[in-house]
Amino acid sequence: MNIANCSVEASVWRWRTWALGVELTTCVLGAVGCVIGFCCLRACEKIKVGMKIQISLIFTVSFIVCTVALPGYAIADYWTICWQIKGTSVLAFLIFYSVSVNIVRNYFTVLAIYRFLAVCFPIRYQQFSQRRVVTGIVVTVTVCIVLAWSTLYIIQDYSNVDVNNRSSYYLGRILFYFSLVIPFTVTVIAYFALALFVIYRKLFITQPQGIHRRDQIAESVSILILMNLLLDVPHITVHLSDTSSNDVSYIIVHMIYHLRFVFDSFLFVCLNKRYRLMVLRYVSSKLLRRELADITFSDTPSVPSAGSVGPVR
Repeated sequence: MNIANCSVEASVWRWRTWALGVELTTCVLGAVGCVIGFCCLRACEKIKVGMKIQISLIFTVSFIVCTVALPGYAIADYWTICWQIKGTSVLAFLIFYSVSVNIVRNYFTVLAIYRFLAVCFPIRYQQFSQRRVVTGIVVTVTVCIVLAWSTLYIIQDYSNVDVNNRSSYYLGRILFYFSLVIPFTVTVIAYFALALFVIYRKLFITQPQGIHRRDQIAESVSILILMNLLLDVPHITVHLSDTSSNDVSYIIVHMIYHLRFVFDSFLFVCLNKRYRLMVLRYVSSKLLRRELADITFSDTPSVPSAGSVGPVR
């Protein structure tokens, strides 16, 4: 395909090319980070079962996003933004991308509600943290997102709409409110209610004397929730403002929005001392083994072959 036949401006095409490079790099780093985070979670027994299930699912679905959904969508979007191709394969990647990304986003809403319960209603939190209850909640959320987005793509006519901007047509906008705006609002309410309760407890409730250990996992989860909220703000704004997918602002906002798949895993690991040490020990042990193997190989005396001829005297 020739760039001269492209239906968008050259500046938009250049921005989309840069965005493709950043998004593919994001996919590689995000996949590595998800594997590291998932391995750290499996090796740690101190985290609550409910939170462990939720964060493990976030890393698992994010890994699928980084290895299949986002690369396929980014490459398909790279071509459709210029030549407006609306084939079956393009729509398939759009469906897979939309479903998987919205599943991860709604998992964070569930995680925010659980953090609110853990701080404000610890007894209720223990009840809702049972493996059966947590599994039922995440399965319900997953099924609702899959059915909603799959139904949209089945019944929607894409002949005269902006395929890449799901909020640009009526049914897509309704589903956008259902799967992103409402969960965003619930997350904001839960997060700030949690923050207000913590401030109130520090100011007006006498804490028992003694050594209080920081819950680094809870703190890191709270930071992840806040980071995702901050990334949601420009993402929601650009969708609700009817911005075209060919606009530079739309491309830049989504390029930044996809960085969450790198930040989620690496921040979770880096903000936990135990996980940081696990990763550093693993890396150092691998490097030490490689160094010892190189030393052993270099120190091994060479053995002459059976057919070699000695010096002539």
